[in-house]
Amino acid sequence: MNTVDFLQLWLSAQRERVESITYIEPTPHLTLMSGASISVQAGEHLYCTPREAFGPYSAVEVLASENSESFNSWNEFVYGSDYKEYLIAGQPFSNVDINKLAGLIDYHGGVDVKATLDAIKDIMKL
Repeated sequence: MNTVDFLQLWLSAQRERVESITYIEPTPHLTLMSGASISVQAGEHLYCTPREAFGPYSAVEVLASENSESFNSWNEFVYGSDYKEYLIAGQPFSNVDINKLAGLIDYHGGVDVKATLDAIKDIMKL
């Protein structure tokens, strides 16, 4: 499975219907093989394309861990050399092209599925 397909599946797995209103639990963070952590979100009230409850999405909202040694390379990778215009500390990046995001994830060695699932188990106390 390529990374874009994984991201589409990851986002769609987070959705559930409650009394005909779409309720979206925040997606857990993805842990990358480099140790970086990112939160990838998409939905009706988020900065993504389309702004719908269900994808497929061409752009998503992303929050990257600032403690990652590659946080500045993340900014430049996604937004180009003028990334500082887009950076607001602690705020998510809006409308990040899903193909650029997949490229960055691949650059970090891909998703560390075991670490991501272990973190989910810790959150859910399983």
